[in-house]
Amino acid sequence: MNSQRRLLLNLKQFSTNWCQKSNKSCLVLAHKERDYRRQRRSHFHSAGYPVAVFIASTAPFVLDDKSETKSATGEVDHIAGKFVNNLPTFKLNAVKSHNNVENGVWVVFGHGVYDVTDFVQNHPGGDVILLAAGGDIGPYWNVYSQHHTQQVYDMLEQYRIGNLDIEDYKTLQQKAETVQDAYTNDPKRHPALIVRQQKPFNAETPPVIAVQNQFTPQSLFFVRNHMPVPDIKESDYEFHVEMGTIMRERDQKGKGVESVSSKRLTLDDLKKNFKPKTVEAVIQCSGNRRDDFNKYKEVKGLTWALTAISNATWTGVLLRDVLLTSTGLSEEELKKKFKHVQFEGYDSSADGTSYGASIPLHKAISADCEVLLAWELNGEPLSRDHGFPLRVVVPGTVGARSVKWLKNIRLSTEESKSHWQQKDYKMFHSSVDWSNVDWSKSPSVQECPVQCALCTPSPNTSIKTDSDLELKGYAYSGGGNGIVRVDVSLDGGNSWNQAELLDSDQEAPKEFGWRLWTFTVESDTLKKLMSTSNCKELDIVVKATDSSHNVMPKDAKDVWNIRGIMNNSWHRIKLKLVD
Repeated sequence: MNSQRRLLLNLKQFSTNWCQKSNKSCLVLAHKERDYRRQRRSHFHSAGYPVAVFIASTAPFVLDDKSETKSATGEVDHIAGKFVNNLPTFKLNAVKSHNNVENGVWVVFGHGVYDVTDFVQNHPGGDVILLAAGGDIGPYWNVYSQHHTQQVYDMLEQYRIGNLDIEDYKTLQQKAETVQDAYTNDPKRHPALIVRQQKPFNAETPPVIAVQNQFTPQSLFFVRNHMPVPDIKESDYEFHVEMGTIMRERDQKGKGVESVSSKRLTLDDLKKNFKPKTVEAVIQCSGNRRDDFNKYKEVKGLTWALTAISNATWTGVLLRDVLLTSTGLSEEELKKKFKHVQFEGYDSSADGTSYGASIPLHKAISADCEVLLAWELNGEPLSRDHGFPLRVVVPGTVGARSVKWLKNIRLSTEESKSHWQQKDYKMFHSSVDWSNVDWSKSPSVQECPVQCALCTPSPNTSIKTDSDLELKGYAYSGGGNGIVRVDVSLDGGNSWNQAELLDSDQEAPKEFGWRLWTFTVESDTLKKLMSTSNCKELDIVVKATDSSHNVMPKDAKDVWNIRGIMNNSWHRIKLKLVD
């Protein structure tokens, strides 16, 4: 019998003799089990095994041989939250006492009790779990429902320490049944959208539609939501512009106290008091083309393909004008007092935490950056999915900074403290993984890199050689850079041809929209490839160069990162040639 199995059996005997006697004994067992799991996780990391291996190899402690079920690979199989025989049982009051990092962070999921202290300190979702510390994580995961995947369930199970008392379990279940699904009031969506997640709703524009027009129709504009969609009446809508840390008051003891100056505004105020502005701009999720990373090495996040990106005209007012007028400060005074502009949306989690992000002040007040507070998309009022009644649009910057359903604008000396600014949407070197990531060591992403994709025809389409083949796609670069060239290869990158860029009304350094492109492969060329090279397949590669002569890296592995963001490697597809 190996040492690991002997340890499991010893723990089994310990639990059988003592677990029902006192929660104190159960706590000792839980700590022993936790220490064993830590040793196992450390072993797998040091040995260089992939995450998927150590998750599978640290299956829950189902110690009774008769209660084990085996997967096809022979590993112990288990469903997160399921009752597990021969584990300690904890009362909910015992779980509640472990509600911070100092005392240990325990949570409940289904029948399971989990010690996730290590997890919350090293994972981007740790902040969400802390909200549920000492209690049931279910209500939070029903809002952040991207956690309802087998990958996340498997990861959670490695932190299992016991079962919840059955009466406490029944009580929590009864409470859960009375809580309304936070997504029941979400708007209806166009059936053509390619849905990547239902709750919260996230979907891509069909690629064939994306390249039909310069401007993506609002109903088919890609959707990126982090939480339920707010339902706001325009007549009730207001937002605030706040200035922090520049006014000082005195308390009763004469001590200096920081305060915030706030100005309330409505949509009507913007329309009446400021000059309207229309800007063409792309919104692109930083996870666009994440799926290409997974082909090299798996990453966490929504499996976006190539159209988590759309282009439109946006109408509103310049953020610069609103800030200068609302604060009564000059541009130079703003620059001296503040470094960042923070945004907060009306979309919120189960505990009321709102989505938040920030951009540097210089971008917010630059006339060239054209940051908008927008109420129209392609000349139509914003739909609920896209931020009605008012949203931020930050041209040339990742979509995470263009906060929807705007609630607050805050001038500050610091970046937003929100989870999405501090522990998400950051890019790391490929050597960084979930065991050693330090979120403070990487800046929040802002501008998008140069990007290009082939949208039609679809991969693996059969192409007849008796007619011309037309390739269509988009190219885009952040920061206002224009696209100067798109290159197309039919042989995997060994030789290249130049595509035709469609006309654009924009010019760098204020080219915030995309450039659509086409490339025609004549029938004679296709026949020649088949006859002279015995070619049965086209290995098509596309890449772009922007006006600052930034280029795209050759392979996804060159820019791979644990969050799976900012993939701008050469886009590749294969097409089948038939007579």
